Formats: sequence, structure tokens, C-alpha cells
Amino acid sequence: MTRVFVGGSRRVSRLNADVRERLDRIIEKRLAVLVGDANGADKAVQTHLSNRTYKHVEVFCSGTHCRNNIGGWPERHIDVSNNRKRDFAFYSTKDRAMTDAASLGLMIWDGASVGTLLNVFRLLEKGKKVVLYAAHQRKFAELKTLADWDKFSICLDTDMRAQVERRAAEEKERASESQRPLPIEARALFEALRREVEQLHAYIVLYEQLYTTAASVEVLRRHAAAAFGNIQRALATAIELAICRLTDEASSVGRQNLSLARLAETLPTDEHSNLADELRAETVRLREKLEPTIRLLRNKVRAHNDYESKLGMRKDPLPTLDWATVREAARQIAELMNRAQPVVLGDDSTTGYDLTVLAGDGNDLLNALRRAGEHYDRLRKQREAL
Repeated sequence: MTRVFVGGSRRVSRLNADVRERLDRIIEKRLAVLVGDANGADKAVQTHLSNRTYKHVEVFCSGTHCRNNIGGWPERHIDVSNNRKRDFAFYSTKDRAMTDAASLGLMIWDGASVGTLLNVFRLLEKGKKVVLYAAHQRKFAELKTLADWDKFSICLDTDMRAQVERRAAEEKERASESQRPLPIEARALFEALRREVEQLHAYIVLYEQLYTTAASVEVLRRHAAAAFGNIQRALATAIELAICRLTDEASSVGRQNLSLARLAETLPTDEHSNLADELRAETVRLREKLEPTIRLLRNKVRAHNDYESKLGMRKDPLPTLDWATVREAARQIAELMNRAQPVVLGDDSTTGYDLTVLAGDGNDLLNALRRAGEHYDRLRKQREAL
């Protein structure tokens, strides 16, 4: 999934036609957008995306409060407890997290902001392409490598280039001193869990696209009601089972589980003891919350054929799948994974699980079915007219 870090200078409060067109291309390709919460370029970008009712957006915020989230999109709150002063270091922590999470960047520069250029440099250092729009010149520049940076920065003020490269070097030095990845076992476990959580969110995206609006359900019923009804039940079951597996205890019947609780058990008990305790406690709370709903369904009719449940002999009827519960469980699972990721991998990265974009998704299927239906209707009218 391609994620575009869109950022820029605070003095850029409006987007001209060139930038709006570039953002519209991102929307057409359905790329995920990562944007900050600051005034200026961040707010202007948010406004444009909201006006386009674009959903594949995640807003990054420093600390517990987002200054701007115009579209009501998912938020990612970056821990800045080590930087109590709201200075450059406070907000650059968020920018580094966005750099790690992004696949490429689109930066809107006012010709003076060192912070915007630092984001360009960070992305290039990680081998990620950047499209830089110089608002004061109304020109785009595409930078793919640090060699491109060297060519571009020739035109910069000497002090400005020195500031960017000095700050980048200082960040790199601090990171190498403070960040240390955990043993291979913990990282391998985390990566396996990450794949499971990504798959869960892919299932959720498909289910929501196909089965949560009357219009989409009508299209499916028209073409193959029985087939799509069975697919719906299979998807719902896959979602329920995925959530249950991820929230299972660390081990069952003497065998280890691939679960959040197992991840907590792999963390060392020294400098990461607080995180391990937090993960363990949060997972227990989530498991208990799901016990009377999704986990009960799993234990009685999804993964097992409980005699009384299958024969309708239960005194208390089983719950139905509550979509709000599913979405909240998936959100909490993603949040716990992103809390652990910087510690396990030894960097500032997080994963935008809520921004899952599928190539050939449910919307593509619905559009193909609609076109097929329209073609069938035309042929039928032609036959009737004969």
C-alpha cells in the first residue's frame, strides 16, 4: 500500500491550482495520505481532501490532542512525553514518524521553511522519493536520491542548507544512541502479527464496501444473491476469528499462540517492563470486553459446533455480529500494535492499518457488476424493441 506524506510550510495557508491538481491525482489513484495537524499547509491540505470527501487519510498529531482534523479521519498520536517544551523537537518527532510510515512525499515549500526541507531530506535519506512544490516559484521538483538533494540545495542559502543537514545529523545520532531493536524472536513475532492485523483490516475494508450500504447489497443481490450471501458469511466469520486469535491468551492447552498477549510476554522485563505490563493489561481488558460477543460466537458456533447452540437449545440467544464492536476491536488492536512497534523494531515507525487500500477491491467489483447490469438492460430493451 502506497502512503504519501503530504506536508508543507505554515505560511502556506491556501493551495493553488497546481497543488490541488496534484492532490486530485493522489485521490484518483486512491493512495493513502498521511498529513499533520498544524495550521498552514497541513490545514489547507486537509480542507481540500475533506471537500473531496476522501477517506484514505490519517492525521498525525503530537501528544494526545490534534489541533486540526477537518475530515474526522483516523488519528495517530505520537508520544512526545520526552519533549515537554512545544519547540522544534516537539513537533519534529511527529514528522519523523510520518517519514517512517510514508512510501513517498509531497512537500509544499514557501521558500523559507527549514522544517519542510528537513522532511524532504529525511525522506531522501530513507530512499523515498519526494515531489517538492516551491510555492514562491510555482514550480515542482522531483527528488529521488540524496544526489538530487545536492543539486537542488546548490540554489539554497548556505545557512539554510547547513541547518537542514546539521539537524538531520543530530537526529540520526540521537536515534542510534537511544534506539535498539529487540531480539530476532520478538521482531519475527511482531512481523507475523502485523501481517495478521493487516489481513484483518483488508477483510474489514471488503466487508464494508460490499455489505454495509443498501445500494451495494442491491447490486450483489441482482447478480448472484446466493453466492454473495455465502461470501458475506465467510467474510464475517474470517473477521471474527481473526479478532479472536489476536486477542487470545499467550498460550492455550500448553501451546503458544500468535497473539498480542504472546508479544507482551516476549518483551524484556527491564527497560521495556512498563510497555509489557501495559500491553498485557490492555489485551486482557479487550479480551474481557469481547467475551460476551465476538469471542462467544467463536467458541459456540464459528470454530466449534456447540451442541445446545446448534440445536437452538440455549436459554440465552447468541448475539449477532455488531459492526461497531468489530470496528472498535480492530482499532484497539491496531493501536496496541503501534504502541509496541517503535520498541520492537527500534525506530519511530508505526503502521497505518486503517489506511488499507486494496488493488481490485469491493468497489471495483461493484462497478464491474453495475456495468454488466447496464449492458444487460440495454440488450434486453433492444430485444423487446424487435
